[in-house]
Amino acid sequence: MTEDQGHRVPSILLIPAVPAGGVEIWSREGGVEIWSREVGMWFRRTPRVEPLPEPDFGPELERFHNGLAVLLRDGEPVGHVASSLGYFTTRGGRQPWIWLVVVWSDGTKEESIEDYAPWTYVAEMRAGYLDWDGGSGRITGRKHSHVGRYEIEWLPRDRAVAEREQLGVRLKDF
Repeated sequence: MTEDQGHRVPSILLIPAVPAGGVEIWSREGGVEIWSREVGMWFRRTPRVEPLPEPDFGPELERFHNGLAVLLRDGEPVGHVASSLGYFTTRGGRQPWIWLVVVWSDGTKEESIEDYAPWTYVAEMRAGYLDWDGGSGRITGRKHSHVGRYEIEWLPRDRAVAEREQLGVRLKDF
């Protein structure tokens, strides 16, 4: 519960990230609407009495829900890519939102990157590869040797859970 102008209201559904430069407008319902200039769409935070059920985005995106794939270069494992499937709400309904974290064999974790329709990284991974450019379309400068195309092999769900734990992949990484 939070305080809103002296009234107790249910906690709000939080949007994980709102791009800088957004304009925040309070609605009459006690929620917040945010216009993102960069994305060109409205994001809405509204009070919730009961949690909404998780949307079903179908089997083609299910493997991205707490998924893990091995990154291969010349057939040799060089790292992993962990994925998280969530959603954001627009006026058109709920849209899938996938976050990826690359963990290299030396234990280095890249910053998380996001993907949503129209897909870029997700489309590549569905096709069995990942073109890594340093994340978010820029080369980070840390490991130029990592830039390039990798084959991927998805791990089964039970192995993915155990290996994510060994790699130290946590929810906060996304």
